[in-house]
Amino acid sequence: MKDPQYTLEARRHIAEIYSYIKDQNPSAAVGVVVRIHLTVRSLGLFPRMGRIGSAPRTYELLVKGLPFVIVYELRRGKGEVIILGIFHGAQDR
Repeated sequence: MKDPQYTLEARRHIAEIYSYIKDQNPSAAVGVVVRIHLTVRSLGLFPRMGRIGSAPRTYELLVKGLPFVIVYELRRGKGEVIILGIFHGAQDR
């Protein structure tokens, strides 16, 4: 399977998460973003590791040890994982 691709919105979410955490703890902000990216990379190997999402044709994967959920879709014909967004668990998706 190909490396997961991020939508512009998903990239914006990561930037917002980083910016918010950086204001309180810059080193933690880097660690959170790294863990999000590592979790996304695992989807390239195991695309069905997430649960079926609340929106049609989506999946959701929790970032272990963090309150974030990665929302993604599979494009089966192309063998692609598309990251649609990264949300705090308390946020509406």
